[in-house]
Amino acid sequence: MIVTSLLALLSILYFPGESVHDERQQQQTAVPQRQQLLLQQQQQQQQLLQQHHLHQLQLQQLQQHQLQQQQLQEQQQHQQQLQQEQQQQQQQQQQQQLIHLQLQELQQQEIPSLQQPQQEFEAMQQQLLQLQQLLHQQPQQDLQRQQLLSTLAAAITAAPVSTGAPAAAAAATAAAPAAATAAPAGAATAAPAAETAAPAATAAPAAAAPAATAAPAAAPAATAAPAAATAAASAAATAAPLSTDEATEEETANRRDNQRSKKTKKKK
Repeated sequence: MIVTSLLALLSILYFPGESVHDERQQQQTAVPQRQQLLLQQQQQQQQLLQQHHLHQLQLQQLQQHQLQQQQLQEQQQHQQQLQQEQQQQQQQQQQQQLIHLQLQELQQQEIPSLQQPQQEFEAMQQQLLQLQQLLHQQPQQDLQRQQLLSTLAAAITAAPVSTGAPAAAAAATAAAPAAATAAPAGAATAAPAAETAAPAATAAPAAAAPAATAAPAAAPAATAAPAAATAAASAAATAAPLSTDEATEEETANRRDNQRSKKTKKKK
């Protein structure tokens, strides 16, 4: 090694042109090497850029794929929710139909049971109206009875003195209780009795007219007899009770009303 180094020094000292030439050659060979290195670096940079672009594209594709999957999942979830809502609506409709049918059945079952109390109530109302009419007719019948008796009494008191007047008064007093007992049954039954008794009262003046001048002494007895007849007639009119038929009808009506009220309470 030492020998080679000495020889190199000697060559440099003794042959300087050759060393310069070697340096130039080395420089000339070094330039292309640098260019190649630069080219290689540029190529590497381009490759890195391409790889970067590829990575970006891959990332974009992955993101798109993920978005599509998310959208698909959301659509599926939305469809499932819609299906569930439709099923719930169908179930609700079915339940409503069942409830409606049950209500119809209950109404069909309850309507007759409701109609029976209504019919009974209407019948009770009719009976009450009939009773009210009877009660309203009763004072009218009493008034008619009193009017008939008053007309009989007036006819008897207006009759002149005669031998036939006591007989007419006795007939009038006998007819008055019959008219008084028959009047509550109805004005129609009392009217014929009044009509039959009235001719007897009106016939008394015609029978007693010829004897009016012949019997003036009999006036006190004749006048006393009509007064007694009128008193008996008025007493019979005030004391006349209701007929047994009307009493039985009122009792039966009251019993029916009580039974119906008990039935309605039991049903409630």
